[in-house]
Amino acid sequence: MAKEVNEEKQGIEVKIEEALRSRIQHFKENADSFTLERVRRLIEEDLELEKYALDVHKRFIKQILEK
Repeated sequence: MAKEVNEEKQGIEVKIEEALRSRIQHFKENADSFTLERVRRLIEEDLELEKYALDVHKRFIKQILEK
């Protein structure tokens, strides 16, 4: 069970990272006006997730953006 949860978490993190990378240019162009919350909402839309679904991944998303 724990292995399945870990694999699921890794799977969503891969999808999040891919979605973030696909929007890098957009984020660079709008760097002065975007917030981490807005980034999460955009990625949720891109991945067709429910609003607030990525809030539990705040730390991961921030780490990816800081790279």
